[in-house]
Amino acid sequence: MENVRRRRREDRKDNLSEDSAFRWQAHGLQKSLEELGMADVVVNPQLEVRDAAFFANRRTLAFSGFNAEAITIVASSGSKKDDSSDRPISTLLILPTENGAGILKDKRTGNFYADSFWLCEDGAFTYVKTTEPIPLDVLDVTYNEKLGNSGMWSYTARHRELARVADDKRLTKELLKKAGLRVPEGIYLTRGDRDYTEQIDDFLIANPGKGIVVKPNSAMGGNGVGLFDGEDTQAIKDHARNLLEKGHPVHVEERIVPPRTDRLGTDSDEVDYNFRMLTTLDSDSPHVIDGEIRYAAMSSDPVNVSQGAGVARIDTLEDPELAARLNRVAESATRALCRQVLREDEQMFGLIGVDLAVDSEKNIYVFEENTISVGGFSTLVTLDKKPLEAVRDVLIPSATSTLEEGFQGRVPVSSDGLSEIPAGFKDKEHAYEGNMAIGEYESAQRILIELAGSLGGGNNKWFFKQFILVSNKLGTAEAGIAYANRLLREDPHEDARKLKAYMVEMQRRCDARQGSQ
Repeated sequence: MENVRRRRREDRKDNLSEDSAFRWQAHGLQKSLEELGMADVVVNPQLEVRDAAFFANRRTLAFSGFNAEAITIVASSGSKKDDSSDRPISTLLILPTENGAGILKDKRTGNFYADSFWLCEDGAFTYVKTTEPIPLDVLDVTYNEKLGNSGMWSYTARHRELARVADDKRLTKELLKKAGLRVPEGIYLTRGDRDYTEQIDDFLIANPGKGIVVKPNSAMGGNGVGLFDGEDTQAIKDHARNLLEKGHPVHVEERIVPPRTDRLGTDSDEVDYNFRMLTTLDSDSPHVIDGEIRYAAMSSDPVNVSQGAGVARIDTLEDPELAARLNRVAESATRALCRQVLREDEQMFGLIGVDLAVDSEKNIYVFEENTISVGGFSTLVTLDKKPLEAVRDVLIPSATSTLEEGFQGRVPVSSDGLSEIPAGFKDKEHAYEGNMAIGEYESAQRILIELAGSLGGGNNKWFFKQFILVSNKLGTAEAGIAYANRLLREDPHEDARKLKAYMVEMQRRCDARQGSQ
C-alpha cells in the first residue's frame, strides 16, 4: 500500500499541494455553510490522520461533489460525539482536488475508495486522512452537476438508467399514466412532424380558455420552458418551432393553475406555485423525506428556484389533508419510475425530486421527476436555519440494505490497480476558484491555462473574465496574451481581438509600475 501512496505523491508533485487543497476546500465549505444559515456547523482548521481500522466495521456512505446539496446532506447526518464510536455508518463528503475527483478506483475490481475526505461528527466538519484507502460501500453522485466524471458511471449504472428515464418527459408521462396518476394533458411533437402547427391548432381548440406550456422533452432548471395564454396561438407555434429547430422534441400541454392563496408572500394579487417532494428511491415503499413550495407572481415565466422563485414549507398553506395527498402521490410517482428501472428486490440508495402541481379543484398532477442535481435540501435548510432531521431519520436509514450489500462485498484494495478518478471541468473550475479565494494566484493561473487548453477556448467570456482577474492579481498579463494569441490563431473573432488589446495594455501598465518601483 505504501507503493500506492508513494506513486500518488509523485503524481502530485507538480500539482496543487495537499495543504492548499485542504485550505481552499475548508474555505468553500465555510462559505457554503454560512450561505445556508448553518454557520454553527464548524469547519475544523486542522487535518486529522485517522487509522483506517476506525472504518473497518463501519458502513461508508460517500457523497461526491462540492455544492450546497451534498454539504447539507452530510451536515444533517453528522453524529453526536457520545455515540460516534459505535455509529454503524460513516457519512463522508469527498471534494475534488485540482488533479482528480478525490475518489480512487481499483481498475481490477471496479470498486471505489478514498483516503481523504470531510467527516461531520458532533456538528463539525473535519478533514480526515486515513492511513490507507478505505472502501466506499455506497457512492452517491446525485448532486454532481451533469455527473461530469464518467469514471463513476460504471458504479452508478442504475442511477444513469433512472436519469435517462426521468429525463425523457414523454416516457415518464407514460409510466405515470399507467400507474393511475394525473399528468397535464398535451401533445408531443418531433422535428419530423411537418403538420405540427395543425396539431397545435387542434389541441388549442380542444382546450379552450386554458394556459399553455411549451417545453423541450429534456431540460433542467426551467430552461426552454415557455408559458402562454391559450389565445396567443402564434407565440406558442413560434416557441415550439424554435425548440424543434434546435433538435428538441417538444411538449405542448395545459398549464395547471393553482388555487388562489394569500399565504405565500408576494406583491402580486395572484400567485403561481408548485411543489417539490423529495423521496427515497425504492420500487416497493419509497418515503417522502421532505418537501417545499416554490412560488412566484403569476407570469409567463416558469416557477423554478434556479430562476428566482421563492420557497416556503408546505405547512404554510395550513392544509394538512393536501399535504398528506402530496406525499402519497410523490411516493406513487417514485414507485412507478423505480419499477421501470430496478429489478425485483433490487435495492439502491438515492432520492428523486418529484414536481407536483395542484389545480383549482385541488387535483394533483405530476409534471416532472428529477434524479440529477436534485435541489431542495439547501433551500429547506436555509428556511429552517438548521440541519434537516429528516436526513438523519429517513434518508440515511434508507441506505441500510444497500450499504450492507456493499459492506459484505468488500474486497482488499489492489495496490497495482488503484488510480485517481481524473479531474473533470467542474473539479478544475472549483480548484481554480479555491486557489483564487486563498490567494494562490500562480496555481490558479496554471489551472486556468490548463482549462483553456483542454476546452479549446470553451466559454470565451468566462475565460476572458478569469484571465483579467488573475492577471490583475499577479501583476502580469503574459498568460492572458498567450491565450488571446491562441484564440486568434484558431478562430479570429472580435472578442479575441478585444481581449488581446486589453491584455497588451494591462501588460504595459504592469511593466510601467514595476519600472517605477
